[in-house]
Amino acid sequence: AAIVVGGLVALPVLYLAVRHPGATVTRHVVAICQMLMSALLIHVSGGRVETHFHVFVSLAFLAFYRDWRVLIPATVVVLLDHLVRGLYFPLSVYGVTSKTEWRFLEHAAWVVFEDIILIAMCVRSTDEMRTMAQRRADIEETNVRIEAIVVKRTKALVESEERFREMLENVELLAMMLDREGNVIFCNDYLLRLTGWSRDEVIGTDWFDRFVPEPVRDERRVLLTELLQKMTAAHIETRMLTKAGQIREVLWNVTILRDGSGQVVGLASIGEDVTARKSLQEQLLQSQKMESIGLLAGGIAHDFNNLLTGMLGYAELAQLRLPKESPVQGDLDEVVQSAKRAATLTKQLLSFARKEVVVQQVVNLNDLLVGLDSLIHRLLGASIELAIPSSPNLGRVKLDPSQFEQVIVNLCVNARDAMPRGGKLTIGLSNTTIDTSLDTQHGALLSGPYVQVSVADTGVGMTKEVQSRIFDPFYTTKEKSKGTGLGLSTCYGIVTNSGGQILVYSEINVGTVFHLYFPRVDDMLTVQPVDTEPEAAGMGETVLLVEDEDTVRSLAATVLRTAGYLVIHASDGAAALKLVADYEPKIDILLTDVIMPGMTGSDLASELELVRPDMKMLFMSGFTYDAIPRNGASAENFHFLQKPFSAAQLSGKVREVLNHV
Repeated sequence: AAIVVGGLVALPVLYLAVRHPGATVTRHVVAICQMLMSALLIHVSGGRVETHFHVFVSLAFLAFYRDWRVLIPATVVVLLDHLVRGLYFPLSVYGVTSKTEWRFLEHAAWVVFEDIILIAMCVRSTDEMRTMAQRRADIEETNVRIEAIVVKRTKALVESEERFREMLENVELLAMMLDREGNVIFCNDYLLRLTGWSRDEVIGTDWFDRFVPEPVRDERRVLLTELLQKMTAAHIETRMLTKAGQIREVLWNVTILRDGSGQVVGLASIGEDVTARKSLQEQLLQSQKMESIGLLAGGIAHDFNNLLTGMLGYAELAQLRLPKESPVQGDLDEVVQSAKRAATLTKQLLSFARKEVVVQQVVNLNDLLVGLDSLIHRLLGASIELAIPSSPNLGRVKLDPSQFEQVIVNLCVNARDAMPRGGKLTIGLSNTTIDTSLDTQHGALLSGPYVQVSVADTGVGMTKEVQSRIFDPFYTTKEKSKGTGLGLSTCYGIVTNSGGQILVYSEINVGTVFHLYFPRVDDMLTVQPVDTEPEAAGMGETVLLVEDEDTVRSLAATVLRTAGYLVIHASDGAAALKLVADYEPKIDILLTDVIMPGMTGSDLASELELVRPDMKMLFMSGFTYDAIPRNGASAENFHFLQKPFSAAQLSGKVREVLNHV
């Protein structure tokens, strides 16, 4: 019977525990059934289970559920159990066969007393647990907030690190970090792309062994040690070695790298590749230097032409005054020829200074090479053999002879430098025809007939890399004191401006061949001017001669007076204006130097045209026709005489201008 009753008592507990766990009704039903089960156990045991067992069970039950209110139905069940048992089964409660009213009240009072104490303790315990629960909830809420902040800041830190890394990887700056021993612990992609190394080949390796040229490697290691000891930032410009062996110029901004405790652990550097910038700076400096040299050369040529004018003129005057059979005539002829050769030299200086106009002529290149033969021999020296095979039936080309000579001289000088221990230089000329247009490394070679000029040496040769850049301006493989990098680029420009093309073939320790192609033309050869005695006699015309060089002025006055002209002269523009203002007779022609102190010849002509509009204008200068300012005379009244000139050329040119309508 006890088992059946116990099973019935347990059924609602099991049902509610499964279907409604944690519900209020479940707790109360469990408490009531637990007390009923306790009463059943007391009854079955014959009263040997004390009432404290109920309290213990209730306390355990309360500790399990943490809800003191379940003690109320539990206590009611215990009281009812004692009441019924005291009335009908006194032995099971009091241990006696007859009931005693006061014993019942005593047991009931003990139950109530213990329950009161238990409830008070439970209430206090519940308050403490509620406080603890609240604190735990607050702590958990704080933890949640802290975790949210940590997550947010961690995300921001990760994003910031990703942005920083992305910036380092994408910006065209070199970034790297070294430890205290100089080993690479970080480098960005741009550094790898610039140097040609892979990341696996760089990370963990010694920076100095990998990237620093050997001659300065030890010096850079010492610099690393000094920076780590001084713990200061620095700006350093260094040369960095690439995987291909090229040198890059890099400007580094170096800072000290520290760990979380502030200890110095290495260096962090951001670098800028300034190779191109330094190259441009060097080119600019070289260009400025060449411009200065050009200005100097032009000035020297101008002054030298004035000197040559006096030498040539007075030598010719002396020849005129001496009998033709005089033995001095031969000496004077040598002076005149030397002066003319010197005039050719000044022409080359003016060409270098870009103060000479390009005049293309139809020529036979055989004739030009013959004229250069002695010059090339002197350039090459005795250790180099020169061969210029004859080229019969050579076609004609149209170009500027002086520029062609410049090209040949440049190529010969380069060949000489490529053969420091001697060798052989061959200059060949031939007719050739290009059947199909060719796209070469340095431009197109169109189909058609050409005259080919081949300049071949047996020198040290060039690599493919050098050949690819050989015509770049300012590119040179020579020492700074021996090469400007302009020679071959100038040659290339001259040949291509003449409608041709230049190709190069070279092998190391074998030699180099330059092939120059000039288009053949069917035009007749340009007739070279023959020195003849022009009609120079004057008919009493008045010449106003203005020249600041005393020698030239005296010579010109003597020549013109000898030729039959009336000459009045001045040393500068201001003196000439005063002379004209005081001179009433007609002045037929103005013969003036262009470059003079105070007032140029062009400005003087502009002033005189206002007061003497019928006066002819003849300008003379040591510079060339193309380099002279023409702001003075009108175009139809502008005539020019190049210094140096002979006496016959001077008097003849004056006659020509006077006869010009």
